[in-house]
Amino acid sequence: MAPNLIQNLNVCIATQLDSSRIYVHWSFSEHIREMVESMFSTRWKELNLAMCTYDITGLHFNGHESNRYYMKSLTVHQDFMFMNSLESERTYVMDIGIQDKEGSFFSLLRSNPVYLMKEQHEQVNVTSLGWMYEPVKVHQGVQNEFSTYSLYSNDLEQVKKQYE
Repeated sequence: MAPNLIQNLNVCIATQLDSSRIYVHWSFSEHIREMVESMFSTRWKELNLAMCTYDITGLHFNGHESNRYYMKSLTVHQDFMFMNSLESERTYVMDIGIQDKEGSFFSLLRSNPVYLMKEQHEQVNVTSLGWMYEPVKVHQGVQNEFSTYSLYSNDLEQVKKQYE
């Protein structure tokens, strides 16, 4: 059930693997795919998807200014990528979007920022990322996690209900 739910969300998640590699996973909902097809008057399968990796070290990233960026073509069936040979002690953020024939880029999803530490005591194995699909364990006496701005939960049933 969790993979189907993730496929119906618009999400881009980046995770540090070691001092020079980042794992990025994304998904687009049918709603976004239909909207993009309408905007570009092109079927989803025919669009040129791309990932733009921004080095945002020391910046308040506004989507335009970065220290440098790297553009990588994607296929429409692709939903993850390993970013290799990145410089450590830098902060990166990735956008997934459409790149037109003239080279203009239209961002659809943005990842969380990832700081690559120079040395990490424990390397992350991609197969250990299963925690993303497990429900939150409620601590004794705590029924809801609530701030004045947002409700935080990774109870997949609760998340699914909000998108129905």
